Order: sequence, then structure tokens, then C-alpha cells
Amino acid sequence: YILQTYDPYGSTGGGWQSTNKPNKVILPTELEYIHHDAFGYCTDMDYITIPNTVTYIGNRIFSRSNVTTIEYPGIKEQWNAIIKEKDSFIDSNTITVKCLNGDIIIENNQE
Repeated sequence: YILQTYDPYGSTGGGWQSTNKPNKVILPTELEYIHHDAFGYCTDMDYITIPNTVTYIGNRIFSRSNVTTIEYPGIKEQWNAIIKEKDSFIDSNTITVKCLNGDIIIENNQE
């Protein structure tokens, strides 16, 4: 599966365009790719679970969003093996990636 712009409500144009905006999102376990800008401007979302099936993360996935926590049901070595674009976390908050064997902190828009 490939995630482009995430929109749980099926609205056109992508992104969060509903009045019932979740602050926590759990992505499907079959997901392999998260393309650029997938969660950009999702200001109500602060927590996301990214499955350990993901092998690619595109640019600016949390640009100008409020995500501060990523739950990752794998170990740090698996997280580090994910292909991430140079600017995957540009324009985002400091993010804590919670892995099974400890946390990874992403600060200053980098890993």
C-alpha cells in the first residue's frame, strides 16, 4: 500500500478538511510507502502509529503539523533502515519515535 495525502474522511484536495479532526492516527499494517506531504498542515494531529512494514518516508510528511510522537512497533534498527528523504521531517516539531527498544528523538528537522 502507498499513502499519498492522508484523508480519513474522503474529502477532495486531501488533508484534514473535516470538523471532526482526530489527534491520534493509526496507519494500516499493510502500509509500505508514505509519500511527501502526507500529513502536512494536520494541526490537530499530535500522535501517529507508523507500522513496521513502512520502507519509505517522503519529504515533509509532518510539515507544519503538531505531531510530537510516532509510535513504531519495531526496534530502532528497523526505524533507521527506513529510507527517508533528506527533508522528511522539515518544518516539523521535535518528534519522539517510540520503538520497542527505546526512543529516537528527531530535532531541528533532522534525524
